[in-house]
Amino acid sequence: MSIFHKSLSNWSIADVNLLIESETEESQFLDYKRDLPDKSDGKKKEFLYDICSFANASGGLIVYGISEKIVEGSKTNKPGAIEGISTDPSEELNRLNQIISAGITPRINGIESKILRFENSWVLIYRINKSWNSPHMVSLEGINKFYTRNQTGKVLMDYNQIQSSFINGEQLTKRSTSFCNERADLIGKGVTPIPLLGTRRLIIHILPLGAFHNQTFSIQTLKSDNNNLMPINAQFNNPYTKINLDGICRYENHKHNYGYVQVFRSGIHEFVDGYVIDPNANNDFTFVDAIGSAISQSLDSSFKNIERLGIFDPVVVQIQLQSVRNRKLYYSSRGSIDERHFDRDTVFIPNIVIEDRKWETRMGDLMDPICQSAGYEKCHYIQADGTYKVDKTPQ
Repeated sequence: MSIFHKSLSNWSIADVNLLIESETEESQFLDYKRDLPDKSDGKKKEFLYDICSFANASGGLIVYGISEKIVEGSKTNKPGAIEGISTDPSEELNRLNQIISAGITPRINGIESKILRFENSWVLIYRINKSWNSPHMVSLEGINKFYTRNQTGKVLMDYNQIQSSFINGEQLTKRSTSFCNERADLIGKGVTPIPLLGTRRLIIHILPLGAFHNQTFSIQTLKSDNNNLMPINAQFNNPYTKINLDGICRYENHKHNYGYVQVFRSGIHEFVDGYVIDPNANNDFTFVDAIGSAISQSLDSSFKNIERLGIFDPVVVQIQLQSVRNRKLYYSSRGSIDERHFDRDTVFIPNIVIEDRKWETRMGDLMDPICQSAGYEKCHYIQADGTYKVDKTPQ
């Protein structure tokens, strides 16, 4: 795996040394800095220009504490040595993050950082992912500038680039919504990678935005080391894997299936399940607990797989429930049964964008609309921090 596709949480000083030993040059995706920006206005602005340029382009890494290799008095754009940062990295990181929060519009989410110890000093690494809501503007002390990146580094965006960036952002939203709706329409008509039992469906799409920028993976890459990728409510740890034109499909039984997970060559994940919605053909109710568990399981396994594939783009999550009109929605922890039911055949949950991979704190954005569509004020299993936990009887 390329070091650029390695999760920053897994980086060590050995990875920094690898950049130096391999003489990995600065590029559109990589920038070396000997020193952290000081507290002067000029350095703050240059720092913000760097951050914005990566977010407005294709994302990348800034590595602080690395000197540039000099050959015969000329710069080479190659790393020289680890010089390290001598000041307290935690305090410096807090200062820089405050500069980012105050000086960039709109806010850039999903910026990651990692502090690495090197002898008696430190190396600080920033990963800035490609933003889904670009262009971002540096707006510090009266400055209003847009920057992007090319192979030579950061460059000021012209009018046409700024306009194009706005349009591309709008198109990403439309394309992701269009993909989900087209897939849901096919699933509703029974056009699925494998035959499914029943007609009611929970459909969950997890779409890395890089999927709409010609991102593609080989079948071998999709198949390898994906044991954590399981269909919803899988009973066994070794589901079948079926290769198809779109990518791979994982399911449990050759003859009787309620669901599957399809991973597209673009990195999009599609979870479909019918048992969660209709666990017993003789009953007309669905449990909130079952839906919440299914969504949590799907997000957990797909985000792990997305990280394995080296995808760090923002991710769109879209959920639909099919054929649920008049079906009652219950909390299994209640002592009494409310007569609350879905009032429409198909429930569309508004798309959410997750930029920092912390899907756990976004469960309320998914579960509240589901419960509201059946007449509840909110999902009572959502905690104050937005996480989902079945730990009390709803009030």
